[in-house]
Amino acid sequence: MSSPLPTPRRRAPAATPRLAVTRGSRGAAPRAAADGAPPRILLVDDDPQLRAMFANFLRHAGYAVLEAQNGADALTVLEHERAPVDLVVTDVVMPHTGGPALVERLRARLPDIPVLYLSGYAVDTEVDDEATADTAHLQKPLTRSALLAEVAALLGDAPAAPRA
Repeated sequence: MSSPLPTPRRRAPAATPRLAVTRGSRGAAPRAAADGAPPRILLVDDDPQLRAMFANFLRHAGYAVLEAQNGADALTVLEHERAPVDLVVTDVVMPHTGGPALVERLRARLPDIPVLYLSGYAVDTEVDDEATADTAHLQKPLTRSALLAEVAALLGDAPAAPRA
């Protein structure tokens, strides 16, 4: 029997003040949780170069990032984490356990976890069939600004200002 996954922190209503730190020419950093910790993102991609690049984008924008190479690895990572994740960013097609299967298993325990799917394929019917307010899809290749804008939108943050 697997251990329960930590419950993600709920995004505070717009009227609730949250910590926001500015970062010079990078624009606003992501909003922190009430405890001051940055939002935690689980990044899942089987391509180590892409995963490293996306993790770098997210970390430089102020997010805390956990990395996994496929859905099965992601479930293992989450079982060993005490703090919850606030967002899952996952590739769609991966060996062992792909993105849609991972999300199905996660949402059985955490139904409100927001998900950003990344894919190099033109049409992902599995992903399109589950479109919700807490789900988005980006086509690879993608830009840093596109990734950060979707992440901010799913987390309920104002998107970071573009670099000068």
